[in-house]
Amino acid sequence: MPSSSTCVEPLASVRHGLAAPRPVPAIRTERTACPLCDSDDAELVFVGRDHNFGFAGEFPVERCRRCDLLYSNPHVTADSLPAYFDEDYQAHDPAVTVDPPCNTRRAARRRGADDVVRPFGQARLLDLGCGNGRFMERMRAAGWSVLGIDPIARAIESCRAAGLDAMQGTIPGVELVGRRFELITLRGVLPALSDPRTTLSELRRLVTDDGRLMVNLFSADSLMARWTGAQWLGFDLPRQRCHYTRVTLSRLFEATGWHIERTRFARRPNLVRRNVRLMAAVTGRASWRMAAGLGVVPSVIATVGAWLRKSDEIHAVARPAAASHR
Repeated sequence: MPSSSTCVEPLASVRHGLAAPRPVPAIRTERTACPLCDSDDAELVFVGRDHNFGFAGEFPVERCRRCDLLYSNPHVTADSLPAYFDEDYQAHDPAVTVDPPCNTRRAARRRGADDVVRPFGQARLLDLGCGNGRFMERMRAAGWSVLGIDPIARAIESCRAAGLDAMQGTIPGVELVGRRFELITLRGVLPALSDPRTTLSELRRLVTDDGRLMVNLFSADSLMARWTGAQWLGFDLPRQRCHYTRVTLSRLFEATGWHIERTRFARRPNLVRRNVRLMAAVTGRASWRMAAGLGVVPSVIATVGAWLRKSDEIHAVARPAAASHR
């Protein structure tokens, strides 16, 4: 489970996209059934590469014929996955500065979270995949009691250096006996979970009856995903195992005791811009080269995608299913 201080944004697509592949140490992979429905009836969709950090390897992505989930199979095991993170990966970097406390509400508004955070006042936050703790720092400044969990040692060191409460590990795995939270966040983390159903079921136990779960992730049926195929940067291979659409995300939440209250489709013009440049370099097609040369094109694509509910990023807010009709 990689971590993120926001929904993970590709850092090096253009820098490494066409360069010689970067070697990685010996790794382990494993083949599994569908992480959503346990079916082993799947079809190969494409074999992708690491277009974000440029690490060597080919990574097959399959579609489950029963539930339509896209997932990497075989996938890199959790103990091997840290080898695919750049040394300057910002979510783990303590040198990345924290926004001033006055920006807490502004940051929440940008993520469509302001009306989720406000009713709780000063409450308890669990940030799963906390990275360097930037989001926790903002929430602590707003009066929240915060706890972060991350499997990467460097991330935990960064959090503790900032005086934040953080634990190394995953869920399930970390013992949180007797602790419950009004807000649980997974920002860019859900697609990387090796067993998303078990994790979300455990988070359902940890949230208060009136609590909320907030999830940010890339949408595999966005306009850019459809247009660019295996070159879509949102697949973030091999770091992300599952590649959700709005439909498969809803199925996962329903299967694990959550009810989605609302879904917002966020504009990501910078991601679109990087993807357009990558496609221009990879394909050499005049249409992509022209789009890359027109600065307004990525912004237009991002705006139209959000309007059509086909943008690159989904923000979802869910509540415990038992409380959905109160």
